[in-house]
Amino acid sequence: MKQRAQQAMLIDFTPNSAIHVIRKIDVMTWLFLVGSLFVCGLLIVKLVHMQKLLNSNAAKIQVLEQKQKATSNQKVLPPVAVMSTDEQKTLSTIITELNTPWTDFFDALETGTSGIHVLSIDPNTQKNLIRIQAESKTTEQMLDYLGSLNKSTLFKNPVLSKYEVNELDPNKPTRFSFEVTWVGTSK
Repeated sequence: MKQRAQQAMLIDFTPNSAIHVIRKIDVMTWLFLVGSLFVCGLLIVKLVHMQKLLNSNAAKIQVLEQKQKATSNQKVLPPVAVMSTDEQKTLSTIITELNTPWTDFFDALETGTSGIHVLSIDPNTQKNLIRIQAESKTTEQMLDYLGSLNKSTLFKNPVLSKYEVNELDPNKPTRFSFEVTWVGTSK
């Protein structure tokens, strides 16, 4: 016959109370409970810290929004462009040329142009000097045209710089170049 191993039986006659139940909990359960409480404590501390950061960031955002509203209400001036003296001179030249009364200029050039064909006009508004190349049927028409420009109130001192008669052309036109000083408008 085999013998049975005797096992000890735990008999507890104490009444079930809270203290008694706590004493029955083994060590691993206690470690788990203490660890869980520690982790919960850390999470609470982290949550409090995050809430403080959120409040701080919200305050900073509010301050920035107020500054933005204050600056958006102010008129923003466009940046002032700084020009060099060369750029100012160039701009002044362009403005002078744009403000030139070209209609009066061309009207004065066209008076007395019977038989005269203006081929090119090179104005220099800075010096009020105009270089013109033209063609006439005869040398007399050329001289009459220069005389009429000299009588004009817009031009003075027409100076003939070059002329030639084209002998190869059957009409034998006279091509000439001259400079004239431009006085201004007649109005």
